[in-house]
Amino acid sequence: MTARQTALVVGVYRGFGSPDEVFPLGMPVPLPHGASLVGDGEEFRKLRMIRVTEEAVFEQHPKAIHLRYPRLYGPRQPLPREWPLVRRALDRRAHLVVADGGLTVKSQGWVGNAAHATLLACDAPPAALGGIYNVADSSALTIAQIAEIVADELGHSWELVSLPYDLAVPARPLVGSWSTTHRVLDIGPTVRDLGYQDVLAPTEAWRAAARWLADHPLERGGALEQRLGDPFDYEAEDRLVAAWKDVRQDLGAAVAGIEWIREPNYGSAYVGNRPNPGVTHKRGSLNS
Repeated sequence: MTARQTALVVGVYRGFGSPDEVFPLGMPVPLPHGASLVGDGEEFRKLRMIRVTEEAVFEQHPKAIHLRYPRLYGPRQPLPREWPLVRRALDRRAHLVVADGGLTVKSQGWVGNAAHATLLACDAPPAALGGIYNVADSSALTIAQIAEIVADELGHSWELVSLPYDLAVPARPLVGSWSTTHRVLDIGPTVRDLGYQDVLAPTEAWRAAARWLADHPLERGGALEQRLGDPFDYEAEDRLVAAWKDVRQDLGAAVAGIEWIREPNYGSAYVGNRPNPGVTHKRGSLNS
């Protein structure tokens, strides 16, 4: 880092560690750049200290440029959190358990994109001095989308088995939180003031990250893998998936026996290539 440049993580925002602190539950999407920061009552001391550190930096260096990094992915990460996906793809797992459809979206940054933002900050115009900038890829993918990309890059495909979060135990390392709420950052000022653009688009960046990690795998059962919190207990996962499919079959039979006054449908504005339940379709209609 130069004397005028510092970096910390984006956990400084209120609700990042405790989504239930904000109303309605979870952080807005995207989270405004100027959103409230964690307060003195934040449960996680680490997050409180991030805010305190930012304040201390600007007290001593009011013309510093401060970068907030999200979770990074790609080559040479000290703790590659994408390994649970890569290892399962390499092991040719038939299914992958995801929580709540795997629809959680979090801003992340490919290491090459983050490095590019850092270099832009080194050459930033005077107007950017004293600024705080979120650094992340320009667009964010869901966990399910990332899982599809990783598997495809490694010549594999799998069934994504969605369970409610409280039952989706194997998905915890992927979610990284007790909640599947989103964490999407506003990087508008970074684009405007620093001229940031992705060096590599997220879809290709995730492919590159998966390929690199497949070529440089973690030691199975080693210290790094254990820090990820994933036991890779495939036997237990298989039992969970089998139990869930049995429950779904029983529930499906029960639901089929429910009689509706009028079957709910998607509404008159529905557009799609599948039938709108409970609606008589006519040729030429948007959903026919």
